[in-house]
Amino acid sequence: MARVHVGRFGPVRAACPPLDDEALRRLPKAHLHLHLVGSMRRTTLAEWCERDGRALPSLDLGSGGWARFHSLYEAASASVRNAADLCRLVDELVEDQARDGARWVEITADPGNYRGRIGTPDAVMQLLLDAGRQAGARHGVEVAWVVCANRSRPAADALELARLAEAHAGTEVVGFGLANDERAAPTGAFVAAFDVARDAGLVSVPHAGELCGPASVREAVDLLGAERIGHGVRALEEPAVLELLRSRGVTLEVCPTSNLALGVYEAAWAASHRERGGGAPGRSAAGRGRAGVPQRRRPLAVRRRPARRVPLCPSWPRVGRHRSGGVGGGVDHRRLLLVVVAAAPAGRARRLARGLRQSARAAVDSSAA
Repeated sequence: MARVHVGRFGPVRAACPPLDDEALRRLPKAHLHLHLVGSMRRTTLAEWCERDGRALPSLDLGSGGWARFHSLYEAASASVRNAADLCRLVDELVEDQARDGARWVEITADPGNYRGRIGTPDAVMQLLLDAGRQAGARHGVEVAWVVCANRSRPAADALELARLAEAHAGTEVVGFGLANDERAAPTGAFVAAFDVARDAGLVSVPHAGELCGPASVREAVDLLGAERIGHGVRALEEPAVLELLRSRGVTLEVCPTSNLALGVYEAAWAASHRERGGGAPGRSAAGRGRAGVPQRRRPLAVRRRPARRVPLCPSWPRVGRHRSGGVGGGVDHRRLLLVVVAAAPAGRARRLARGLRQSARAAVDSSAA
C-alpha cells in the first residue's frame, strides 16, 4: 500500500507501482533543461530546409562528438528565418511537451541568436514571451524562460543579455544560463553578467561538467552562484565537488542523451552485456584520457526508438528504467515536482502544485489498476 506524505502543498503519494509508458507519459512533469532550437521537430527541420533550398543534415549523431552535435544544432538554428518560424517553434515545442505530460517547462533561449534575421534581442524576447503565453494557454502548460548567454561569444554579449533578462524579471523569465562549448571561454569571464541576473532575482542555471571536468562544476557554483547546473555529471570524478553540490543544495539537470551523443560516456545500448554479468560501465573511447569516473552505479538506459525531434532534447518516455523497474533510474518524481513548485513565481505555485498532485494521483492510481 502506498504511503502518503503530507507536505506544504498537501498529501503526496510516496510510493507507487512501476509505471508503463502510457502511465509515465501521463505523470505530470517539469522539464527544466529544454533548448528551444534543440527541441525542433524533425519534420519541421525537413520542411524548412526544403523551403530554403538547403540539404537536410544527417540526424544521426552517431559518435561524432561535439563537432557533429554542434553542426546539427547550428543547421537547425539557421533554419529559423522569421518571426512566424520562431512562434511556430515555440508552439510545437509546448505541444510536444504537453503530449509527454509536462505541466511546467523552462525553455532555454538566446534572444541574441536572431539579431539581423528577426530583430533585436529585446524584440525577440518579447516575441518569445508572447508566443509562450499563447502556446501555454493553448496546450495547458505553464511556460517559463531561461535567457541563455553563449560561451562562444564575447562576455559583453552575455552582459547585454543579462540586462535584458533583468528587464523582464517578474514576467515568465525565471533564470539566466550559459551554454555552448564549455572550453570556449573561462567561466570567470561571465561573472559580471551572472551578478546582474542574480541581483534581479533570477535563478543561475549555467551549463558545466559535461565537456569539461569537475573543476568547471566548482567554478559554476563558486563564480556564477549556480543554483542548478545543466549536466554536471563529471562532478562524479571528484568527491569534493559532489560534496559541494550536496552542501549547497545545487540541482543537476542530467541529460543522458546528450552525454552519450558527445561521447562523455559509452553508449547505453553497449552496456546490455554488462547487465548479464559483464564488466563495470566506463567512459567511451571519446572520453578516455580524462580522469576515470567512479563506477558505483549503472548508467541510465536510453531506449533506441524512433524520435520525432531533432535528437538534441529527448522526450520523457525515452528515458529508460533500471532493472529493478523503478522509473527514470530511481528518480524521485515527488522531489522533482516540489523543486519546480519552489521555482515557480509565488502567484502560480499553489495552482501548479494542486494540478501536479491531482494528476500524479490519477496516473499512479491508473497504473495500479
